[in-house]
Amino acid sequence: MVKQNATSIDIIDTLNNDSAKHNKLPEIEEKIRVWTISEITGDIEKSELDTAFINFNQTSTDECYDIANSWLGNMGSPMQSKIFFNRKDESYFIFSHPYANYMQDAKDVQFFDTKTPFSSIAYYRAGPSYGREERLKARFAVSVTPKFSFGFNADYIYGRGMYIAQSTKDVIGNFWMGYRGKKYIFHAVTGLNHFKNYENGGIKNDSVVLYPELQPTRIKAQNMEVNIGAEKKAQTNLQNQYVLFTQKFRTGKSEINTEDSTETFIPIINFIHTAKYEHNQRKYSEDDTTSFYIGQFNRQIILCDSLTRDKVGYHSLSNTLGVELTEDFNKKGKFGLTGYVTHEYTKYQYFADKKFHYTSDNDLVVGGILSKNNGQHFNYNASGDVFVYGERIGEFNLSGNIATNFNVGKKNLELSGRVFFKNATPNRFIQHYESNYFTWDNENFKNEKKLHFDVRFGIPQWHLWLKGGAENITDFIFFNTKAVPEQYDKNIQVASLTLRKDFHVWLLHLENEFTYQKSSHEDALPLPELTTYNNLYFMTTIFKVLTFQIGGELHYHTAYKAQTYNPATGLFYNSDKKIGNYPILNVYANVHLKRVRFFVMYYHSNFNFSDNNYFSTASYPINPGMLKLGLSWNFYD
Repeated sequence: MVKQNATSIDIIDTLNNDSAKHNKLPEIEEKIRVWTISEITGDIEKSELDTAFINFNQTSTDECYDIANSWLGNMGSPMQSKIFFNRKDESYFIFSHPYANYMQDAKDVQFFDTKTPFSSIAYYRAGPSYGREERLKARFAVSVTPKFSFGFNADYIYGRGMYIAQSTKDVIGNFWMGYRGKKYIFHAVTGLNHFKNYENGGIKNDSVVLYPELQPTRIKAQNMEVNIGAEKKAQTNLQNQYVLFTQKFRTGKSEINTEDSTETFIPIINFIHTAKYEHNQRKYSEDDTTSFYIGQFNRQIILCDSLTRDKVGYHSLSNTLGVELTEDFNKKGKFGLTGYVTHEYTKYQYFADKKFHYTSDNDLVVGGILSKNNGQHFNYNASGDVFVYGERIGEFNLSGNIATNFNVGKKNLELSGRVFFKNATPNRFIQHYESNYFTWDNENFKNEKKLHFDVRFGIPQWHLWLKGGAENITDFIFFNTKAVPEQYDKNIQVASLTLRKDFHVWLLHLENEFTYQKSSHEDALPLPELTTYNNLYFMTTIFKVLTFQIGGELHYHTAYKAQTYNPATGLFYNSDKKIGNYPILNVYANVHLKRVRFFVMYYHSNFNFSDNNYFSTASYPINPGMLKLGLSWNFYD
């Protein structure tokens, strides 16, 4: 089940865009309103349209999702943030987690209210012809009436890959519509996320990257031997489809403005219905079995002697009924109260004994939300839900958010905090899984419990943001060095501190972000202790319409025993290999003219003069230096 999203703004999550807000296109902001919706209550949550024209080059690399990521090097390939508190693991279908940054779920879809039709198109291209990466994104939105609008989003990624058997072909798209009337509101969205990636298991010999001087000649990326050769035709096909429909029936009263005689409807009690269907499926295939898994993990072939055709699926249908008492229901207390009940039917599919097996669950969840979201200086949100029937009975989630802002002198200070406590039943796929190379039964795993808190502080006028947090995890479940689930018998504590400070002198700008994090048990949860991002650039505007941004950005994190990736399961797992202590330098130029954004960037420009530990995750090096180009064009007339 998808949990209620927090309503308070996470300063650190938005700070990457904060420095660019003054560089957004005002004519678009005036004509367009953008929002997302809660999958549980259908509540509208304000969102931001991407119209920033500085740092446009960042949207072409994996670093646009976080300042440090584990990934396989090629655009569209599996990815996981190296910042623990930023990892996305919301889907119950764990095999989609490595694609979460690329995927658009219903909660991510932006709805529009436009005074004029809006459309945009963006194209990215990088690398030589044999390993070229390309991406095409398109968006359209129109308001047919002041109350009804619809649109679509499309995203196509094709990466041939600089290394053998590494190509990706990803298709992400959705169609949405929304109606916002006085007493009735609905939103509907249907979408597809499809990922087709060839798998190579990483390079076979790390020394060809680490010690090129020991080779007769430096081996190029396309000639490096990999663990699973192209002749095996190993590939992953992961598909996610969803349909979401939310509707809200509102009762209330109308008030007349005496100054202009306009009528405003004030909702008092709302009745909520939300329905969501989701289909998830992952296939892993090889035309011939490979010794990689036997040698690397000491695994034996379980189901088939030659062809591998693994398949696992997850399907769910949920319906939520709720009642919402708005903040105007209790004018004295000025808080809103929502209660809801969700029934979720889930079906699981896995391959065993040379045939497909199915099992299903029926779960009943009761939840509530207490919130104040319309305060000028102080807002809060408290929510909780508990499974009262089904296989996950007793699982619960409690969370609270608080946000305030106040003035000290002429400075505006923003302060917010968050706390949550989760008691989660082990995922069904963690408990039981069967495939040609991997099988496990973990029915004895205990519930995983997490207690988390963080505090965020910002002074926008100083371009300063600070976030600190800690989390205690009991019975932590992870994938060990044999790529199978293991439950840790000790408590694990994770502490993190992130500082963002930007400087601006004349036409020079310097953006800095530092994250320090510490895991108390790195044998189970390894993390780089220090991660940094620095961006130095020169920016000026000519003739009031043409903006240039020229600079260089640097990504770096300290060395640690990194995770790596298992093609057979499509999941990241712990390894004994150490990576890091390697900078990635990109030099770039961004140009903005009216509705057009363009960039040219040389990615990994230090490839030929730094040391050679350029692994993003163990056994998977990032791409060598390459030229990247990108173009974005907005239309709104």
